[in-house]
Amino acid sequence: MVSFLKFIFRISFLLILLIFIFQKDDSAKDEKAVALLRKSIEVLGGVKNIEISNNHSYIARIKRVVISSFDPPKYVEFTEYFSPPDKVRRDFNVRIPLKLGNTVIRSFHIFNGNEGWSNDNARGKIFKYDKDDKEIARLSSKWVNIDLANWCLSLLKSSYKFRLIDVETKGKIYIKIEIEDKDSTKEESLYIDKESFLPAIKESFKKQQGKSWQTYFEEYKKVNSVFVPFKVKEIYRSKDEFEECEDIIVELNWGSDVKIEDEKFKPPKQ
Repeated sequence: MVSFLKFIFRISFLLILLIFIFQKDDSAKDEKAVALLRKSIEVLGGVKNIEISNNHSYIARIKRVVISSFDPPKYVEFTEYFSPPDKVRRDFNVRIPLKLGNTVIRSFHIFNGNEGWSNDNARGKIFKYDKDDKEIARLSSKWVNIDLANWCLSLLKSSYKFRLIDVETKGKIYIKIEIEDKDSTKEESLYIDKESFLPAIKESFKKQQGKSWQTYFEEYKKVNSVFVPFKVKEIYRSKDEFEECEDIIVELNWGSDVKIEDEKFKPPKQ
């Protein structure tokens, strides 16, 4: 009887040990992937410069071209204003080529940190949105890819798992970091240029919904001590739809010396 109990105890101990080992391994990150991400962050500007730049205002002028399977082509010019920690404004000129000539639509998004306003609708009517409104997420987000370096830094600080793979895309070799978030239904990957160590491609998939996004980062320039992609192309695909959106930064003023008057974020006149 004693021998049998000892046997049961040993088996239980081994099972607990195996569960602990597998759990520990399951939560571990690929150290090579972490090292690569650190290297990329250093090339982008380094942790200190990236964190400091979050506290700086910017004014960016963007040209955007949108081609899709469900709408006519759109040629957009917009200026985006950002004042930390979370004030955002965008002023748009949208040109849509039609058979009878071009249609030009002027609109805006404003978020002052608590409330938002927009006339970005078919009637051009100004609507006000409270912080709890779903539309606020669109108004308050930055559309300029200023935050790419900061996003990479947030990955490093996250609890996500990483896996490293060498891949070849369009004749060029990248190092692919697969990002696993157990709480998300979206699969994400980041491709790092093997020569420059700058982020080159970001992929996102929602397999259950049959949706995918590929974002290409090109033409990097250093502004405010941080590298920023001045050309970004995002391609969205689903079973029935397709959309390609290309942004080119025409002008970017970003730094501690950039000041934006509070008037920009006040409620618009009706």
